[in-house]
Amino acid sequence: MDKKRKEKKYFLKDSELISIDDDRFNQKDVVDNLRLIVENTNPPYNIALIGKWGIGKSSIINLLLNKYRKDSEHYIVQEINAWKYEKESLKNVFLKQLWQGISGEKVKTFETIKKIYRDIINQDDTEDDSRFENMMRTFGKISFGIALVSIVAFIVYKAVQLNGFGDGFWREWFLGYCKNIGKVLIFPLILSFVTVTLSEFIKRYDKKIEVKIPIETTDDYETFLEDTISKKIGQNKNKKIITVIDDLDRLSIDKIVEALDAIKAFVGFNNCIFIVPFDDSILKKALDQNRTIKLDGNHQIVESELILDKLFQYKIYIPPLLDFDIKEYAINLVKENIPDFIEEYCSIDTFEKVIRKVLIHKNVTTPRQVKKLINTFVNNKILITNRTKNGKIDKKVLNTEEADLQLAKISVLQADFNDFYDVLFRNFDYINRIIEYHEGNYNIDDIEEDLKIFFKQKNDEKNDEKKENYAEIKREYEPLINFLKQTERYQVENIAPFMYLIQDDISIKTGDENNRRMVSFMESKNTKSVQKMIEENENIIDSIIYELDNAEDTDLLNGIITIINSFDIIKEENRTIIAEILSEKIYNLYYTKEKINILELNINNVFSILKLANKKEYINKLLDKYIDCAKEKADLDKNIEIINKYLEEKDNLESNIKDHFKEFIFEVIENNTEKINIFIEKVNIKEQNIFIEYFGNQLFNTLCKYMDISNNFSEKILSKYEEYFKQLDKVDKVLDSMDDIMALFKYNKLLEMLNRLFTNKLCNNIDVNKGTKIANIIVTSKSQDKLNALDILNKINFEINDENSEDIDQYLNDNLEQERAQELIKNILIKDKDNIQYIEKTLTNITETIFENEKYDELFKDIVIYLDENILDTIFEKLTELSAFNTSKEYSREKQIFKYLCIKENASYITKFIEDTIIKKYKSYPSYKTYFNYTYEMVVFAKEYISDGKLEEYLKTVISAYNNYPERAILLFKLLKDEIPDNIMKLLIPKLNEHLNMSTYKDTFSILRNNRNFFCAENDNLPEYVEFLVDNIKLADNPDVVVDALNEKFNYISKIYELNNNIKDLEKFNYDNAFKFIAKSLDNKNLESVTNDINKILSDEGTVQDCLNIESKMKKYTLNDVINQNYNNLDSIQNTVLLNNMIELCTIKQKEIKSVIILKFIEKALQNIDDVEYITNINQLLGKFERMCFSENKKELNEEKEVVEENGEKKKLFKEKVVEFFKKYSIISYTVIGIALFFLSMLLTAQMKTISNTEEVIAGKREAQLADELLTLQQEYEALKDKYSASEKIVEEYKNNSSTNDALINSMKKEIENLSTLAGTTDLKGEGIIITLTDGTKNATEVDSNSLVHDSDVLTVVNELKAAGAEAISVNDQRIISTSAIRCVGPVIQVNYQKVATPIVIKAIGNAQYLESAMNIKNGIVDLLKGTAGIGITVSRENEVTIPKYDGVLSFRTAVESN
Repeated sequence: MDKKRKEKKYFLKDSELISIDDDRFNQKDVVDNLRLIVENTNPPYNIALIGKWGIGKSSIINLLLNKYRKDSEHYIVQEINAWKYEKESLKNVFLKQLWQGISGEKVKTFETIKKIYRDIINQDDTEDDSRFENMMRTFGKISFGIALVSIVAFIVYKAVQLNGFGDGFWREWFLGYCKNIGKVLIFPLILSFVTVTLSEFIKRYDKKIEVKIPIETTDDYETFLEDTISKKIGQNKNKKIITVIDDLDRLSIDKIVEALDAIKAFVGFNNCIFIVPFDDSILKKALDQNRTIKLDGNHQIVESELILDKLFQYKIYIPPLLDFDIKEYAINLVKENIPDFIEEYCSIDTFEKVIRKVLIHKNVTTPRQVKKLINTFVNNKILITNRTKNGKIDKKVLNTEEADLQLAKISVLQADFNDFYDVLFRNFDYINRIIEYHEGNYNIDDIEEDLKIFFKQKNDEKNDEKKENYAEIKREYEPLINFLKQTERYQVENIAPFMYLIQDDISIKTGDENNRRMVSFMESKNTKSVQKMIEENENIIDSIIYELDNAEDTDLLNGIITIINSFDIIKEENRTIIAEILSEKIYNLYYTKEKINILELNINNVFSILKLANKKEYINKLLDKYIDCAKEKADLDKNIEIINKYLEEKDNLESNIKDHFKEFIFEVIENNTEKINIFIEKVNIKEQNIFIEYFGNQLFNTLCKYMDISNNFSEKILSKYEEYFKQLDKVDKVLDSMDDIMALFKYNKLLEMLNRLFTNKLCNNIDVNKGTKIANIIVTSKSQDKLNALDILNKINFEINDENSEDIDQYLNDNLEQERAQELIKNILIKDKDNIQYIEKTLTNITETIFENEKYDELFKDIVIYLDENILDTIFEKLTELSAFNTSKEYSREKQIFKYLCIKENASYITKFIEDTIIKKYKSYPSYKTYFNYTYEMVVFAKEYISDGKLEEYLKTVISAYNNYPERAILLFKLLKDEIPDNIMKLLIPKLNEHLNMSTYKDTFSILRNNRNFFCAENDNLPEYVEFLVDNIKLADNPDVVVDALNEKFNYISKIYELNNNIKDLEKFNYDNAFKFIAKSLDNKNLESVTNDINKILSDEGTVQDCLNIESKMKKYTLNDVINQNYNNLDSIQNTVLLNNMIELCTIKQKEIKSVIILKFIEKALQNIDDVEYITNINQLLGKFERMCFSENKKELNEEKEVVEENGEKKKLFKEKVVEFFKKYSIISYTVIGIALFFLSMLLTAQMKTISNTEEVIAGKREAQLADELLTLQQEYEALKDKYSASEKIVEEYKNNSSTNDALINSMKKEIENLSTLAGTTDLKGEGIIITLTDGTKNATEVDSNSLVHDSDVLTVVNELKAAGAEAISVNDQRIISTSAIRCVGPVIQVNYQKVATPIVIKAIGNAQYLESAMNIKNGIVDLLKGTAGIGITVSRENEVTIPKYDGVLSFRTAVESN
């Protein structure tokens, strides 16, 4: 426990050096120079040690005096601190201190002398106290005696007074004396006591003596000093007295001058050396200001310099320290002297960065300044660390390197630029603005008042026309600007925490003028001013945070309210922290007992705080309390504002607050029924779910009541009503409000809206009782808006009973003309047929009116099914009465009414009426058209209810009178459709044919078609139906339906020719459909019948195309069959038109018909005709025959024909010539075919040219492969030679043979086809392969010419394909034939003289498997092109490859036919 606690080192002590070992700036050299002067120069003299403040002057003096303090034999050393005696006369002080130092004695002061004498005088204090006690005891005894005497005297007094001992003078005198004894005796006694006591005190204190010493004078000290020096030196004449006068430059200006004057007094003292350390700039400034003369500045400097030169015989200058030395000194100082701070608060690495970057700035030149800055930073760092640990400062904000640099920056401002530091507290942004004002051209008036002290006015007169007064930084503050610019990059967003760290809480609260104003505004709830300050100074937010954090709860209420109401203008980045603080402080508003108006809070901001804060408990309680306060205030506008905001923030409300809020809404609604219009106008109900959850039926019910009470049916009210209604309807809650809604049905103005809102779906859900109440309200209110009232009644489900039937019946009858009333009647009867009993008046009105006009026709038609027997009896009785025969009557109403009555429910009434009235009366008057018209329509309406016998009876009567009104009678049978009995049809058809014409055809056709089943084999009347359809088709408005009728009834008909002939020249007729039917008919016959039908058609001119159209639809036969059939029966054909049409058909079908057949038809035609015109026509047809040639002969015939036309005698000769011509033609045609075969064979021989062209290409191939290919080519060559020889023989045979053998012709045709294929003149398709060649590349940047596709590559592939058995080849759709050339023209490949580009697509038809294998054989063409040339090649096998024919001109340049 006795062990001394180790002291920790956190701060630097600003003390002079004790040991030379601590000298870090080589100050020993200065000490040595001083010693040379002191030890080698005889005094008296003065030495000036000159250096900047803090540079180490005190340390140099201390190092110098250490040696002399130990050598008392030769030196007397003393130090005088001038700053300590600033308030005294410095000359006296210096002399006194010098005398005391030399003599070793102390001068006694007046106070010391007073104390000595006071002790002497007051040494008997104890005796005085004893004497005072004795005096008090004596005084007590005397007082007791007086009191005893007074009591006895009082008793005597009272006895005399009461008993009246005697009367007269003595008694009165005695009593008077007793009354005044207190004044006469006691008062003097007390006065004497006081006098004695005071005299004792006076005696006691009169013994104290005051001693006054005469004031000391300079002369006294000088005399004492000279004597003392003489005594001290004694025999040692060389003993030196060294006196150091320190801190001279810390004195005020006047005192500096006084001190320098005092030093002059020491110059004459023997053996005295005075050493004065100072900053010469300070002394010179003091001298200059004290000794100002009206000369230029240089003279003043010289003056002050001369004074110092005269005063100090020796001036030793301490050189300034280098910047590097200063920083290194600072770092070493920290490492060696404050290790505990380094260990606990700041690492040496961080501290070194702080020193180098900020703390030791350019204006730090002395060790003292270094220590001061380091100590300031250390102090701030310790504060920041401790406050961070205590949770007053956020670790994230201050525990960073940037924070340390910022703290160092503030420390420098504290220590070296305190003026600016103080101003900075008024506005933290000044740290940036002072630089802005310095660098910009600002007028002095534009600068804030706080910063003006750092600037001066500068007159810029460069422009004579315009003089601008700019502000510039004062010279003494240039280091400040330099420092701020140097450290400009070391800046945090908010410096407030770094400023406040060095102040206590009270200073923080009151030190910043803006803070003070902010606190004042907050405490006074001056929201407007607070908001203005927040907008003008974003840093003021720190003050708000601090105030909220540290203010007492009792002082916090107004501040909380103010900041809540200003929360919306706080920047986003600051809102979260403010919200967090407020979330903890808001409990004060909730629990306070003070009377505050919670409603003055900006509720929008309260919700904003709720969203940002993590702790929401007290905010939610405040929101809950807010509702309670709103209830108490009962201000509708305020309540609406609250409701709107709470609705907007509904998702942020806790469930209990939501419930409370709903209660609040209900209470507001309930208390404001008469003002509900204002409520619904201002409350923002944007979503259906909001309305349903928070307002719902209560608001809607209240609105209904309001409308009923106020009769306010404005557009806004109705709009809201409709909106709420629809929202309730969507969630099926309208019915809950039905009791309040029903009252509104009595208002005429509301019915349109109610009709719109009460949809069918909703009305279906209204129960009968409520629906009946609504119906009763409507019918009894007699609304003028009948349309909407009736619509509603039609939609709701209500009941008619004995109580309301009269009103409803009357209402319906009154509005019977309304369409909706008629619909309502129908609905009433549909709901319950028995309701007919409750609307008797209405139905009576209807039945009476129905026979008069059509006003209620639609209604009657719809309700007829519900009519009871009584009403039906009445109606049919009336109808029977009105159906009596009358020649002038149209019976229109009767027909219409009966039409409505014709339903199965009235079957018995209908049958009886038709059979007993209509048919019976018609038989009595059958010849009257008007009455027939009435009866037939009635019969048609009721045909299903009439018995067969009665219907036949009626129809026979009609047929008997048919001629009286055929067009009307036919209409009856048409309307009966397919229900006409067969026996009636037999009677009817003759009448129909008899009166058939354009006007009756349509109805007649309709009757026959509807009853087509009547026409059948059993009745033996099918030809009769065909004849009607075919022969009368031209009467039809739409002949297509006639064809349809034929098609639906018959597979074939005999009247083909007649049908084809009758449809000629019909307009808007579908011939295609007709030809299809004719084709179907022909397909269903044998060839002989078909030939006969076609020959009939072709026997008319211009029918060839008709036959061709028919042929296109036929499936079984073709016209070729007909031609062949006629060829076989050529002898029986005599009709020249038919022959001519047959020849024309042959020319059209010449590729399908044998030439011999055509020639036979021509020969037959020439034999049977002499007419030159026919011969000419045949000649023209021959011109169309492609296989005819020798046009010179045809031309000759035409020329002769022109001559013969004028000369009838030469016709016979001309005919013979024509016949001879065709005989020649028969022989020549075969010869031409032979020549063609010869020509094709010559083409085949030329294919050998391709083989010879491959020699250059195959030069590089393998020897074995070339040998195989050579063998293949030789074999092909031999085969071609054989074919050539065979072709020559065939051609020779053709030349020698002139027969018309069909087998020979067919053989030639087949040979021609084979040769055409080999020659490439036809398109081909079949299985094969497709090869694709593309240019290749050897690398990504260079294209090799060898990798491009060349003509030789294509030719190689083509020859490989031929060798593999390809039957046809194409290159990019160019057919390869015997004369095809594949070559390169410049950079382009040509095939058949056509340019082709890559990709090259080569197609080949043949055995696909063989062709593919040949291409992909190892070391074959694919490998060759890929490996050596790098060409891209793909081979794909295809099931079908198409190769086009050669589209060039086949010709030989040098070859000619050999004879």
